Amino acid sequence: MGIFPTEGCTIQAAKYTDAEKDLIQTVMDGNAFLNPVKGSINSTNTSISETQSLLNSVQYPDLPQWSGLSASISSLSDQVGSYNTHSNRISGKNLTALGPNDEPGFMGLYGIASANNTARESILEKNEDNFSPVFNSILGPASSVLNSVTDTINNSVKDLISLNLGVTSSGANEYPEGFTASVAEVQTLISAAASSVANFISADNSSYTSALRYVEKFSLGNMIMSSTQDPCFGGKCMDNVLTPGVKAKLEIVESEKNPT
Repeated sequence: MGIFPTEGCTIQAAKYTDAEKDLIQTVMDGNAFLNPVKGSINSTNTSISETQSLLNSVQYPDLPQWSGLSASISSLSDQVGSYNTHSNRISGKNLTALGPNDEPGFMGLYGIASANNTARESILEKNEDNFSPVFNSILGPASSVLNSVTDTINNSVKDLISLNLGVTSSGANEYPEGFTASVAEVQTLISAAASSVANFISADNSSYTSALRYVEKFSLGNMIMSSTQDPCFGGKCMDNVLTPGVKAKLEIVESEKNPT
């Protein structure tokens, strides 16, 4: 507790109902958010783990087909892990996490997405959704891709490995017809999925950066207009740094506010 006496003091506190207090306390306890794509992530990780176990049981793991498939599966596993971290951040599940370029957590993302939506509507005078791109991957696309790759692993990759556990490049168990092509096909699908998951991360972060830049520029425009209210400091600063063209536009704005 603090050390200052409180006798005769009035603490300026907002009044909340018991239900409102309970909701806020739940948020403060860290129990407000969930990752909406967690189920898809878990399913994909389970399929990846089972596939890696199957690959560990093949009789000749050094065959180029198996090593190539194993590398693709490992790459997918890494990307899904990165996406798990990313989706936990942008969903609010992990409120303290930052992105690879210090992109903020949920509170910062929500604030910029909301400000960007308002700013663009103010300038464009169009009622458009400029909010959701910052959260795009967790709102549907990633789950669809992850569910698709999980189905591919479960229905194609595992069967392919199981049916060819003892395959070798010579002797009685020489490559069966279509084996190499089938491995290459599923390897391509898995590699494409890994790239798609990586793209979800970069696209979300890019949308945030674009929204942030727009909000910054919009705020700068408003700061320039408000500088006329401070002729001693802000106004003098702007008078020295603004281009003639912007000064002329500022005069028009002021004339519209104060018509003679």
